Amino acid sequence: MLARLWASALIALPLGLGAVACSGADAAADGPTDGTNDQVIAPAPATTTNEDDDDPAPAPAAPDAAAPAPELEVHALANLGDSISQAFDADDSSPIDVGLLKRDPGLMFHDNPALSWIQGTDPRIGSVRQHFAAKDPNLVMTPFSRSGAELVRDFENQAKAIAKAGAKPDLVYVLLGGNDVCNREKSTTADATAPLYSVDRWREAAVKGLTALVDALPEGATVRVLSMPRVDLLFDTLQSTRVPIRYESPIGPISATTTCKDLWSLTAQYANGICKIVTTETSAAKRKAIGDRVDAYNDALAEEVRRFAADATLNPKRIRLQSDWHGSLDEGNAPNSSVGTYKFAPAEVSKLDCFHPSIKGQQNLSDHALDKARWE
Repeated sequence: MLARLWASALIALPLGLGAVACSGADAAADGPTDGTNDQVIAPAPATTTNEDDDDPAPAPAAPDAAAPAPELEVHALANLGDSISQAFDADDSSPIDVGLLKRDPGLMFHDNPALSWIQGTDPRIGSVRQHFAAKDPNLVMTPFSRSGAELVRDFENQAKAIAKAGAKPDLVYVLLGGNDVCNREKSTTADATAPLYSVDRWREAAVKGLTALVDALPEGATVRVLSMPRVDLLFDTLQSTRVPIRYESPIGPISATTTCKDLWSLTAQYANGICKIVTTETSAAKRKAIGDRVDAYNDALAEEVRRFAADATLNPKRIRLQSDWHGSLDEGNAPNSSVGTYKFAPAEVSKLDCFHPSIKGQQNLSDHALDKARWE
């Protein structure tokens, strides 16, 4: 009953919701960002405790044949990425406030870089940054990730920004691609992938980004490229999950819940939506076609990463390039063996938008990047 009241109240409100991070207009990175104007972020205290978490999410499972990733000596760390690396909506401790959404959605949906898997400083995360800061208290962290960034549009620009900023990282993590899917409108034809970039264009952009990256980095640097998640899988996992909301009604403030599926529909109706190409797609076959394209993107990206790693003409400085991708779920690869095969549980997804990683999700991404991934 409360959910029906909430839906009725929303329909009566002309919500002017702005786009969430998946469709950010200012995605092209021209310098480092952590949600501030700082160029270089000072070292953070290193700790990986999770004292407030009495129900930790299970760590990603490593492949049976996985060997521990070799430990690197890192004094300067950087990352290229999108809203996942900006920990967009990771802080979901307060329920969605419909009135705040109406007034200023940017105050409801926003980056939380302190909770990021890569650049986070919050002790609950156990971020990559905190891991290496424990070994070098003078670690320099320079993030270049931006909410809304795409691989096709922004990989090369973010890579070039490293040189522009004068950064000399020993290790760079790259996690891009989700917005190459989520920034596209849902197909109006039988071909669900019609609005998406072709695999050839994706590969071309990957080559340009890798070329700029190896040119920008010092000799001896390491680049670790994470595969992009299967955004289509979130529909089945989360469509019936209930999330808390709060709104004003004629009888006063009301707290209620709604499903993620209803939340996605409402944001699509009143705003730019949350990855509408999959969250508003009712056809399982069409969502699977989008997932197949994501797998093809990951195949192409990993192939180019390994080609650059092996070819001295493409990589004259012999930058060490690695990928966590070893094939899709459909090829029999283990769930959670890469970000591209990761199957997020409801507790690992933000209750604010039913899409971005929660604190638990960010914790597990860090664990994957540091310990569980098979980097080759």
